[in-house]
Amino acid sequence: MSYKLFEVPEGYETDVVLVMAPYFDRAFAKRIASDLAPKRIRFLVDDGSRQEDLDALRKSFPRDADVRIALGAAAGLVHLKGFYFEFVKVDGQRQNRKRKFLFGSANATEPAFSGRRNAELVADVDLTRGEDRALLDYLQTVVAAIEEEEGGAVPESTHSLRNAPTLYLPKFTVTPMGPPPGFDAWLQRGLLVAKYKAAQQFLTVAVRLNAALPADMISTTFAGRRLLEPGERSVVRYPYVGNLEPEEADEQAAHQWNARLGMWTHLGNWVSESCYRAHRKTMKSKTSSERQARIEMLRDNGDDPKWRADRQKEFLLALSGVWRDLKEQDINPGDFLDGDRRGVDRAQYAKRFDKKFESDLLMAKDEDFYERYVTGYEFPAVPHFRQDQRAWESFSLSWCTTVAVEASRPNTSSLLTRCIRDAFEARGEVLADIPDKGILKWLRAEWGNNITIDENETTVGEHISGYWMSPSVG
Repeated sequence: MSYKLFEVPEGYETDVVLVMAPYFDRAFAKRIASDLAPKRIRFLVDDGSRQEDLDALRKSFPRDADVRIALGAAAGLVHLKGFYFEFVKVDGQRQNRKRKFLFGSANATEPAFSGRRNAELVADVDLTRGEDRALLDYLQTVVAAIEEEEGGAVPESTHSLRNAPTLYLPKFTVTPMGPPPGFDAWLQRGLLVAKYKAAQQFLTVAVRLNAALPADMISTTFAGRRLLEPGERSVVRYPYVGNLEPEEADEQAAHQWNARLGMWTHLGNWVSESCYRAHRKTMKSKTSSERQARIEMLRDNGDDPKWRADRQKEFLLALSGVWRDLKEQDINPGDFLDGDRRGVDRAQYAKRFDKKFESDLLMAKDEDFYERYVTGYEFPAVPHFRQDQRAWESFSLSWCTTVAVEASRPNTSSLLTRCIRDAFEARGEVLADIPDKGILKWLRAEWGNNITIDENETTVGEHISGYWMSPSVG
């Protein structure tokens, strides 16, 4: 595919661009803004799009650009991918318009249109007011709903193009950019909590042994020189900055904030987008301050040749020390380390150190890695799979199953469960009496309905989605 599909006809300028796609990126947005220079840009994206991504999309355009972004809501994903353009003739007494519509498999992304990555199918048709009125009415209904402050409904429509297949156009609801309009959209916008596995190898040099270490004095000999085995007996690790840290303390700390702020699903622990943005500093490893000190030591000193040489020297001394210690115990050190009768192979291990040091230094200077290493966790977005009804129902139900389990505990630490229980009680129901499928059905049906909590008028969705503002968070 190619961005050439977005060329402005000679003698025309772009009046309006309508982009409808569930997935988007900034590179695409910047490209259409520069190539088409439209007077108005209208974006329709799925209501499960994260606020952070929507904010980034808006910032892709100049501040003075006439841009409006709205959310499309349906039972599943608003999955249509269409691009509509209106061009106006620059000169001439009569205002002459050209209208163009692209549709197919391509999303509003750089990989879809750069021509270098994805293989997409896209149809390109010119529209006329007379023969394509039904399709134009549908597209202009979408534009009008985006421009309305309250949004609007887009009805289902059918249109047969000239000498082409019939288009079956979906119905959906358009809502303004803002809070998710339903439970499923709110759940979709959440993030998963994953331990950052790469953190355990950072700032260490791995030494693969020629034989696995037995659980006796030989293991003790390696450990005495800070060559430690983190579970795999055929590999030892030497921490050249700081110490290897136990994982158990991290898991215990993570359990504490996950229990308060998250909800377990079969994809892992889940937190809402707004909760993550408000409390991301809390969601970290128990040893994050020590990790920060270690990575900053490398960032501050990694380009100093003497500091690096000193770290390498200490590593080689540790290996040489193990070699001597094993010989003193009448154990052949060559059974475990590379070397010869003169001693450990310092040249080989020095190269290994240098390679790992260079890799670590590059990662230490990367801001994304820095944050993940210091916190000890990463927070991937919930995958967009709402179009797969069975998979989405399974995910949603696993979330509600955890709610049901937590609701059975009178003193649950889950702030989310407490807020859901409040909402049920405000509607005269008892959460603990409802099974997981009933909870899911109730949340979907009641999300936008009004309730009174502590004499304050709100909606079910507003109360539940604000669970992280509880005074007991800390």
